[in-house]
Amino acid sequence: MEENALLEVSRSQLIYGPGAEVVSILLSKWGIEAPFEVINFYGEVEEASFEWRLKDSALIDHLDVDNPFISGNIKIQSLADSLWGYNRSKGWKDVIWFENTDQEDLAFYQSIRPFDFFFTDAGEIACFQVENGKFAEKLFLFGHEAGWTEMNIGVKEYVELLTQTRGMFNWQEALVFKCGKNKTRLKHYLPRLFNDVNLEGF
Repeated sequence: MEENALLEVSRSQLIYGPGAEVVSILLSKWGIEAPFEVINFYGEVEEASFEWRLKDSALIDHLDVDNPFISGNIKIQSLADSLWGYNRSKGWKDVIWFENTDQEDLAFYQSIRPFDFFFTDAGEIACFQVENGKFAEKLFLFGHEAGWTEMNIGVKEYVELLTQTRGMFNWQEALVFKCGKNKTRLKHYLPRLFNDVNLEGF
């Protein structure tokens, strides 16, 4: 992607994982059960972060350079951060749940574990749900726009779609909600930015 003349990559980081066996040992130590594809993914990738946007010089008629959503962001959390938060003593308090969160909802919010914190400013997350020490099989969307929405895909398929869309903002909503501005934007702009785009499934 760095070779695309239309784009500026402002962040690119990939930290390789320790192997599935090590991840399995860690999860066992923590008393947590996870699907094989979660274990396999984190065996290969510890964390990944990538951000791109249109260059200011990309003055092309069919590209709206002033649209901030014609950009992409990937922020895959490490397994430890996902489970325990950036601040281990607080977990995801003050990020996902707060001191004044309704007690009836608290257990639910505390079960949310970010996987891809793709839109940090708006609190939009592709996330796991971990209840009673066990990962749910499928990922969810959580945030201001998506609310709490089942994605009906696991980690493996999520990463495949992430690769297809280059992490373009709100591709997750375009997948889950079958119509609307996010889908229109994705289908219009992505093929104009990348030659090898496959949007099958959208």
